[in-house]
Amino acid sequence: MQRRFFGALALLGLMVHPAFGADVSAQAGAWVVGPIAAESGPSNFCSMKNSFKNGHLLVIARDTGGGDSIAVDFGRKTIEAGHQYPLTLAAGKTAREVTGVGATPRVMLINMAGDSEFSDALAAADALHLKALNKDYAYSMAGASDALPALQECVDALASHIKTPALASHKKPQSRPAAVAKTAAKPPVVAQASKKETHADDAELKVRAEAEARLAAENRKLAAENEKLKQTLAAAQDKVDREKDLKQQALASLQQENARLQQKLAAPPKPDGILAAARLVPPSAQASRANGEVNYRWQDNDLFVSAEEVKAASFDRGVSAYFDRMAGRCKGDFAHVADKLQAARGLTIQKAEMACIDDKDDAAASLLFVGGKGSFAVIAREGTKDQMEAAIAARNASAEAVLERN
Repeated sequence: MQRRFFGALALLGLMVHPAFGADVSAQAGAWVVGPIAAESGPSNFCSMKNSFKNGHLLVIARDTGGGDSIAVDFGRKTIEAGHQYPLTLAAGKTAREVTGVGATPRVMLINMAGDSEFSDALAAADALHLKALNKDYAYSMAGASDALPALQECVDALASHIKTPALASHKKPQSRPAAVAKTAAKPPVVAQASKKETHADDAELKVRAEAEARLAAENRKLAAENEKLKQTLAAAQDKVDREKDLKQQALASLQQENARLQQKLAAPPKPDGILAAARLVPPSAQASRANGEVNYRWQDNDLFVSAEEVKAASFDRGVSAYFDRMAGRCKGDFAHVADKLQAARGLTIQKAEMACIDDKDDAAASLLFVGGKGSFAVIAREGTKDQMEAAIAARNASAEAVLERN
């Protein structure tokens, strides 16, 4: 029974965090970087895009204001246009809980405006992880560290009204011998898209840009409403807190006055008999009398301590009667263990522990029995199972004090 009690002290609960479990999908080609053609007027969007072997298309767009967005084309009708979806994005150790909007039944738009930290993490990450629609997806970011600076160059060029190439793929250049580099320097190979493909891509990206603009406007409106609501709630909470503080101050004042009156009306009796001889009851202890016996109660840090002096024919019978009484009060499994007797100048002491374990509560106590001069007393330090180590240490200190003083 004692092993069962102390074994329960080692049980701890662990919180498990979910992880992305999808395999990383490889790229089907190189990153293609270029401006997104506007239907009228100059373009203010550039994008970098790539297709993947799982059939998906990933587009990372940036406008001249520095706002980023991500579009995922699932390759088939998967979502509802105009519907919002909770998503999780992760690049390396950086993760975000975001909201995506269905631009088309195939394309999900994700507004990442103002999140430069995630953009930096994306440049250094091996893969972009997406948790959406109760599924995990992962896209290789190989070459993104070169394509993202090219994306920014494209945006800077648009902002400065500098003409940029229509579309260009960015691959990390392969290293080659220095001699070849000096004599045979050539422009990097650029993957050119056909006019038909470029027009189709531009039309699709235009739809995404318009949907993203609508989403940004809705987000700004929601942010303003949330801020107003937050201020209203903060003001209400402040009023509640002030009223709570006033009530607590009034209650504390009443409690102090009540305690002062109680101390004035009834001074507690001082310990006598074996408890007086052992000198184990502090002056701050509260005393009560019942059936001609005196009980003392006090607080020792977080432990609840009680001391009682009872009539007993002998020390052994006093210990046995106490355990029988405690076992009768326990609604579950009761266990106790006692050390050998120790004697010092007319006093006998014995250290013990007990525990009561049931389906709802586990209670434990360290005990010090003291007997001699025709009387018997027990000092119990009660607490939770996690406080037993402190209770035993305090009990041992009391026992040593009795032996040294006697």
